[in-house]
Amino acid sequence: MIVGDSFEKEHWASLLYNLLKLDRKITPETLKFNDLMMSVDILLEKKNEIGELCRRAQGEVTIREAITELRVWCETCAFELVDHECAGDNIKLIKDWKELMTQISDNLAQLSALKESKYIGPFIEHIMQ
Repeated sequence: MIVGDSFEKEHWASLLYNLLKLDRKITPETLKFNDLMMSVDILLEKKNEIGELCRRAQGEVTIREAITELRVWCETCAFELVDHECAGDNIKLIKDWKELMTQISDNLAQLSALKESKYIGPFIEHIMQ
């Protein structure tokens, strides 16, 4: 179990105040090793819940990063059109459409996988969009 970069404000609050029952004056920024040592019995008693909190935080990081990557792709993906003559008419076709469709398919598969995560709760609106 590693508490670190994956912890957001909500995870810290859950750990410090709900699980360890520390004084609300203690924040992640002011937390001291001694604060944890004074709660060692609770730490040991709640090790499974703390482990699940760590897994949830890491799962949420993974989802957050995937959503960011998809959002960036959607915002930067542009269709490049090429002229094509058909039956005397000039029409526009999407250049490299196979690669584009493959990427869209990959993105849809990633969204489907994200929806299966048990940590999807806070992100479900973003995923459904």
